Amino acid sequence: MRQNFELVFFGGAMVKYIPRYKRNHKTLESARETARKVWESMSSNGYPTACHTPIVYGPGCGPDGKPVQPW
Repeated sequence: MRQNFELVFFGGAMVKYIPRYKRNHKTLESARETARKVWESMSSNGYPTACHTPIVYGPGCGPDGKPVQPW
């Protein structure tokens, strides 16, 4: 099965408090749902979410990816 969309969090490479998450997804909606769960986990643990925008790369997302609104 080919995974078409990749979910990353801006500034997440240097941060240890972003929980583990599924990075590759079949659909944009699946990536958005995962981003929502990660943000909920971060928020409930008191970690900042505003500075870690979820970005999806894949078909129709453009060369710089597409920021997704997980809420």
